[in-house]
Amino acid sequence: MKLTNFKGTGRAVNVASLDRENLSRLLFYIGYVVWLVWKLISISMFSFAEGSMVNTILHGISLLCFFASSISLRIFDSKTIFALVFCAFGLLIKVNSGNILFIDLALIFYASRCTQFDRIAQLSLALLGVGSIAIVFCSVIGIVPDYLFSRGETIRHGLGFLYSTNLSHLYLNIILLYLFVRRDSIRCSECLLLFSIDILIFILTDSRNSCGLVAIALVISCVFKMVRNEKLDRLLAMISRCSFGVFTILLLIAALAYDPGNEAWRKLNKITSNRIAQDHASLIKYGAAPFGQEIEFSNRTIAMGERDKTEQQTNPEGDPNIVESSFLNILITKGYVTLLLVLLAFWIAMRYESDRWISLILLMISMHSAFDFQLTNLLYTTFLIWVWDKVASTFVSSSLGLRLDQRLSLDKER
Repeated sequence: MKLTNFKGTGRAVNVASLDRENLSRLLFYIGYVVWLVWKLISISMFSFAEGSMVNTILHGISLLCFFASSISLRIFDSKTIFALVFCAFGLLIKVNSGNILFIDLALIFYASRCTQFDRIAQLSLALLGVGSIAIVFCSVIGIVPDYLFSRGETIRHGLGFLYSTNLSHLYLNIILLYLFVRRDSIRCSECLLLFSIDILIFILTDSRNSCGLVAIALVISCVFKMVRNEKLDRLLAMISRCSFGVFTILLLIAALAYDPGNEAWRKLNKITSNRIAQDHASLIKYGAAPFGQEIEFSNRTIAMGERDKTEQQTNPEGDPNIVESSFLNILITKGYVTLLLVLLAFWIAMRYESDRWISLILLMISMHSAFDFQLTNLLYTTFLIWVWDKVASTFVSSSLGLRLDQRLSLDKER
């Protein structure tokens, strides 16, 4: 069929293909909304017990939508093959570690192929913002409890979440999404308002890492408004690009070299809230397998479906020695092959990236990943979809991808 644009120029359009793309996009949006709501509920006091019927149904609905979105396109090309390889890798991780994370991510990533990341960022920003406000409000008016945690003599509010840091992790992701959407249109007055909220969250939750990174990101955003320098932009891009590998190496060296009998190491460990000692103990105990290993940790967070019992209380057999760093957590639980592939993915995605806002955002994600294990959690790191899109596009445009597409095209013609 031939359609005509506003200038009167005719162009051939496959209407059936457009309909399939629209259907795929709609199914992705439905699945993504269900998935985000389910994940948001699962870290709040509204959560259902792990393995419950409600969790299974919500998870199943979201995955069904993603799968339907993928097959509705009726496309089998190099990007499809790349996604299938990723899914197979996720299955390998599932067999070794018992975690289906990468299978979920493979479905979500591929289902998003017809949707611009800008739209996904806007939708995520709206859902996470409204959802977080709703959970905090419910804790304030008493619908769900505001569980109190402690660190030394400091009282930390859960504000309706299963742990005191959950809200700050979400807020960091919300801020990074906001900066991505607003970019150069952002005003210093907006940054000041967002910083005020950040201070309030810090006072109530004592979440140093996430709240500190929010403050840094907002300050740099204001600097961006006043200064435009291409050399500084390139420098920031280089630092951001290298930061993932550099942090991984430094953290691994620290975990291996840690000596509890050394005063300097003890002081450094105290600054990192005992993270170095925890990483050291886990590396010595578990080591690192190629594709991960099944380890059951018991955190200080409230257990899913509970109101006043922590994971350590409901599962005393679990290891309480949580590996906080995303990089070392991936190394120990998902394997060194997985860690290398994750680092490679970020390097490929950022290799030719010069956008200063993207550089800032990914640098914040890298710094956050050094101290918290949220990197591969899409709820806290929406920009994984952006990374996937860049990596998949690189593969499609590579010589291997082009040869695959050419071969598949010839087979289709036959």
